[in-house]
Amino acid sequence: MFYCAKRVSKRERLKRDYQLEERKTPGNAVGAAFTNRRILQPIEARLLLTAGLLLAGLTALLYFFPRVAAYPLMVALAWIAIALIYRSYKLYRNKASREVTPHQS
Repeated sequence: MFYCAKRVSKRERLKRDYQLEERKTPGNAVGAAFTNRRILQPIEARLLLTAGLLLAGLTALLYFFPRVAAYPLMVALAWIAIALIYRSYKLYRNKASREVTPHQS
């Protein structure tokens, strides 16, 4: 006997997606605090305080030790640059190979 998944209506899918979106995660709470998309609950106050204190500590650390941020930032930017150069090379090579070989109908 085959297992057949239950068909879910569009309304049920939208309701489920909305419920998943409203999960209380650090990213959602901090994002909602910045964008003012939804009303924050009192239970999220501790989460926002923790995020704010961590960012303030990181700011102070980077103020006194700027090289702590500079070296990882250089590595990240170099990584992104290499990835973009490689991607452009692949696209260029792919384009060149399509121009050389005739299209078969």
